[in-house]
Amino acid sequence: AAAAAGGGGPGAGRDVPSTNPTKKPPPSPPIVFVCGGKDSGKSTFARYLANTTISAAGHVAYLETDIGQTELTPPGALALHLLDAPLLGPPATHQGNHGTLLDARFMGAVSPKDQPTLHGANAIDLIAVWRRHCLESGPVPLIVNTQGWVKGLGLLMLLDLVRSVQPTWLVQLDSSNPARNLPRMKPLPAMSLQAGPETPIPAGPQPKVVVMQPREEVSTAAPSRFVAKDHRTMVLLAYFGRPLSSITPVTVGWRAVAVCVLNDDQVPVSQILHTLNASFVGLGSCPPHIVGEDEAKSAMVPRVLASPPPSVTFVGLGVVRAVDPTAGVYYISTPLPMASLQNVNVILKGQLQIPVAMSLRGTCGTGPYTTCEFSSSSVVGGAARKTRTNLGRRKLSSSGAPT
Repeated sequence: AAAAAGGGGPGAGRDVPSTNPTKKPPPSPPIVFVCGGKDSGKSTFARYLANTTISAAGHVAYLETDIGQTELTPPGALALHLLDAPLLGPPATHQGNHGTLLDARFMGAVSPKDQPTLHGANAIDLIAVWRRHCLESGPVPLIVNTQGWVKGLGLLMLLDLVRSVQPTWLVQLDSSNPARNLPRMKPLPAMSLQAGPETPIPAGPQPKVVVMQPREEVSTAAPSRFVAKDHRTMVLLAYFGRPLSSITPVTVGWRAVAVCVLNDDQVPVSQILHTLNASFVGLGSCPPHIVGEDEAKSAMVPRVLASPPPSVTFVGLGVVRAVDPTAGVYYISTPLPMASLQNVNVILKGQLQIPVAMSLRGTCGTGPYTTCEFSSSSVVGGAARKTRTNLGRRKLSSSGAPT
């Protein structure tokens, strides 16, 4: 009581650090926020920055928010890793065997355009995990890698992420294509009235902004033949490590896990099993009271959640190889060991598509769910549904008739 009052007894000042004017709070760890348009080199720069930081400080935290081109996890997931060894290759070379995974969230898509609110909430959760880790284990520098969607809603999501992270440094990378570049990020006091696109940084602690522009000279290197989809396929192949047909599936009872479809479309309960079959699923873990108690008496009815529960830890990726309604079980193929599957109680179904390369085993038709007698182009509705945004409206003539 005397210490709390600020008097009496030796050592009282040590109980209330704030009363000591000479004692400085521990320095906050630096936070580097890497942003830019598509193909501007964000992931490459973040990898180089992580390696440099590890050489200087011994460790660094890496927050991946680009769910389309992930660095250390399969596509479709936000992840926070603690790294103590350099990243010496592309993402396909360090899947599941590099650094310590502090926490992760599964989105089940390669773009957050359909679920921007969930993407922002997941990023805030992982930032809170990093701050808690700093309090418990000491300050750790943080590198945040972001997506290349910097127009319209994507720009608003980026600004919301800046507001949540409150970085000390903001590195903006420009590409050689001005149409893809992010509008120039400026701290609020530095905003000018000059011509040109400028984006104010949200109110709060203002970071130091560094703009990196491409070099003028023409590169003699041959352009890459791989696009983002090809890189995702290579990451998935490296994550599973072998063809799906050679992985022994795990048997999971319907009542042991709850199923949640992450799409905005409401899937009828009667169609849940058809939706899960032969698809990627995120294997998640969360406290039982969040999922809810299993009050059903029959084991032949799957547990279905109407909305994703908050703060579900992403454990790993799996493929529902088959569904057995008679036995009431799922057969899930996953590279995860049984020790990692003990706490899995949620299955998250997203929009990830199984690449053809994962289904084949040498020749067409020899792997699961493959055949040479079917073509999606020859059957109406056989291909994946895609949204077209390049359809212009019909113009009206002077008489008001469409032209």
